[in-house]
This record gives sequence, C-alpha cells and structure tokens, in this order.
Amino acid sequence: MDTKWSLPGPGSLAGRRIVITGANSGIGYASASALAAAGADIVMACRSLERAEPAAERLRRAHPDSTIEVGALNLADL
Repeated sequence: MDTKWSLPGPGSLAGRRIVITGANSGIGYASASALAAAGADIVMACRSLERAEPAAERLRRAHPDSTIEVGALNLADL
C-alpha cells in the first residue's frame, strides 16, 4: 500500500484579488505567499505599514507575476 499523499493546492488563482489581514507575519504571510504563488493578486491589510512594507517587498520579489498591495487596517480601532 502506498502511503504517500499531499494536500491539494488552490489551483490557478490568476485574475483573483484576495485581501488578507495580518499578512505581514505568521500565518497571514504564509497564506499571502501561497496564494500569490498560485497567481492571485494580494492586498495585505495590516495594522503597521512600517512592518507591512518590508514583508510586501519580500513577496513581490518572490512572486513577480502577482500584484502585492498594502493597506492600513486596525480592527481594534473602532
């Protein structure tokens, strides 16, 4: 019995725009990277633009075919 398996990828997301909160670090960054690798354009919604811009630049270099934008979003501030 062959026990090798892998999780399916998201398929092609070319032409899709996805907004990800907290995309400058952790699981948000990993999600942004995986979705950009699948061809999606990413909007990084982050509290700190100072921390988001370097992360966005890393994503732009890693995924030049995707558009990576940064927007300020603080969900704790009503």
